[in-house]
Amino acid sequence: MRTKLMLVIGWLSVGCAVPAEDSTRGQSEPLATPAASPSDAMHERAVTSQTHAALGVDPVCAIPPGWIVTSASAGSLSAPTFSPEIASMIDASHPFSIGVSDSAATGEWSMRASGTLTDQWGDQYFPPDHPADPTGVSIAAASLASLGAETTAWMRFVDAKSAMIWVPLSDVVVSGQFPTGCHDVLTGDLDAVVQASAASVVVTTSQGDVMLGDVFGGFDSADPPGWRIHVAFEAHAGPVRPD
Repeated sequence: MRTKLMLVIGWLSVGCAVPAEDSTRGQSEPLATPAASPSDAMHERAVTSQTHAALGVDPVCAIPPGWIVTSASAGSLSAPTFSPEIASMIDASHPFSIGVSDSAATGEWSMRASGTLTDQWGDQYFPPDHPADPTGVSIAAASLASLGAETTAWMRFVDAKSAMIWVPLSDVVVSGQFPTGCHDVLTGDLDAVVQASAASVVVTTSQGDVMLGDVFGGFDSADPPGWRIHVAFEAHAGPVRPD
């Protein structure tokens, strides 16, 4: 028996779906197809949705498998060094998703906030070559908050040459609110440190190629070394795989 169960939204019954890419907002990413078939979590979602319906629970108010960021305002905490064009690229992509799951053994929730890709079934997944460490999370009727910091995570966006850029993060903390009174929309903040290794990441902009180290300037975080970043975001409930 699986040790983790996902509490999910019944997508077909309530019309919730992965937010569509806006063709007017930057470049769309190619569909990524992992080698593995869909995990058992796919089937658990359908079973859970049926259970909600049988109990008369509004699936929209149930806790979904995750939220997909649809808009983001990113900035460095040493603000003048952050590039408005790169911030626009981040907003034009969905830079990260938030996936949650609970343990059948302990009932405790865990969370990963990190960059995801879209598989052939339309679900978001955390790619193995860009892993994210889970941390504990508190999920209430009106809010969500990290119980600890993710030690490793990623933010991703598409640059002016349609290349996928992955930015390594540390000390990731997320907090947010559910403004609709259910768990279908999450508005919140992600605070993290861009790891020092990101200094050599090359991004193509309208002015040519730049390295993130030159964009950010000197470190403003000593432990871990890097640059502090803040992202205000809005995210919508969507299928985020836990694996």
